[in-house]
Parts: sequence; structure tokens; C-alpha cells
Amino acid sequence: MSDSTSSGTINKKGTFSFSGLTPETNYNIIVTITDPAGNSFEGVVPVTTAKGDLSKATVKAPTLTGVYGTAVKDMEISGGSVKYGTTTVDGVWTVTDVNADEIPDVGTKTEYQLTFTPVSSSYTSVTKGVVPRITPLSIADAVITGVDTEYKYTGDVIKPDAQLIIVSLDGKALAYDKNNSKASDYIVEYGSNKNSGPAAGTVTVRGVNNYNNSVSVNFDILKADNVITCSIVNGYRWTEFSSLSQAVTTLCPFVPEKVLSNLIL
Repeated sequence: MSDSTSSGTINKKGTFSFSGLTPETNYNIIVTITDPAGNSFEGVVPVTTAKGDLSKATVKAPTLTGVYGTAVKDMEISGGSVKYGTTTVDGVWTVTDVNADEIPDVGTKTEYQLTFTPVSSSYTSVTKGVVPRITPLSIADAVITGVDTEYKYTGDVIKPDAQLIIVSLDGKALAYDKNNSKASDYIVEYGSNKNSGPAAGTVTVRGVNNYNNSVSVNFDILKADNVITCSIVNGYRWTEFSSLSQAVTTLCPFVPEKVLSNLIL
């Protein structure tokens, strides 16, 4: 029997109401009744309190967090509290949802069930729905293939075909749809990619949606062949020249200026 003291009230029907009692505990309630004539009557009433029903407790749900690619069951649970009356109940939160193997997207609004199991058997368990907070997965360590090591100078920006580029992270090929960024794991960006030189070209893959950060690969831009092809223009025959200046020097006396402007390096 508990020897703690708790005050209570009795209504006209003789129903007792007490607060602050511990669940699943035996008490002896001493009842003293005084009638209108001033006569007092005292009695002892033994009672046993029931389990604390935590569905009626004040429950603050914990947070559920993880990086994209993490199953719900493996996410981190932090915080949360359960208060039964004035008592803070100790216990452990666990994921008990039937879909605990799912891998939610960043920005998900789906709730998953977490159950609080009290340390003391004097309380029932309680379950709450929690929306997980998912952070994007970095692609900084991704591997890019499908970009050649060198391209020939064209005078225009060199853009390797994004459809042929493959981005892999931890052995998994990421998704790409040039017509639908919402269905893609990354977007493809290009550097200036025009002037010749070693590592003068750049392809950058930037994570979107469930991914973030970026990774780049460089390629060489080779100098163009500086040769004029043998042909006939306006009746004049051109032989191959090693440079534009040689062609101009050779052809200026004979070929109109408008024809010289058509020389292609």
C-alpha cells in the first residue's frame, strides 16, 4: 500500500475524485464524513489505480530525420516528450509504421507512425504520426562518363550531348530527363567551352530535387587544322595553303575581296 497523501473531493452521489495518484498502485483512502449534527464517521477504502492511459497524456511528437536514400526505419529519432498529468514519463520512441522500408523523397508530406513505449509498465504505449524531414543527398562524389577527353575546336561553344552523359553515385545511375526537371536527379551545365587549350572545356552536373551540390569533368579543346581546302571559287582555283595570310598574299592580285572573305580555316 502506498503511504503517500493526496487530497480529493466527494460529490453528492458519493463519487470520489483524486489527482496526482501513481498508475497501478495500491492506496488506502481514509474517508471522514461529518453529518449535520457534527458527528464524524471515518472509514478506510482500499483502491488500486489502473494503468496510465497515455492516449490521454500530453504528447509532443519527436522529429524524424534522414538523408535521401535512407529508409524510414533507419532514420534518426530525436526529441519528443510524454507528460501524464504532472508526471513526465520516460520511454523510447521507435518506428512502427507498416511502410517503414520506404525511402521518402525530399519534401514528402507522408506521415509515418512512431510508437512511444514507456519504461514503466504502469503506462500504456502511445502512437503518433510524424512527417520525416529529408535532406538532399550530395552528388559531389558522383562519377561522370559519356564525355570525351578531347574535342576539336569549332568556333562555337562545345556541348557534349547531355543525353549521352551518365552520372553514377555509389554504383547507381541517376535519372535525367531534359524535358522534365522534376523527374531528374540532376541538370547539366556547360562552361564557355570555346577557346582551345588543355582542360579548356567543362561539363558540370548539378543535383536537383532529391540531390544537391555538383561535380564537374574537364576536357581538352584541340586547335583547328589551319588549312584551306583545294576548290574552285568564281572560276579561280585554290591550292592548299598553310595559313590565311599565305592565301591572301597569293590570291589578292586575282581574287575579289568578297571571295577571300569566304576562306574557312
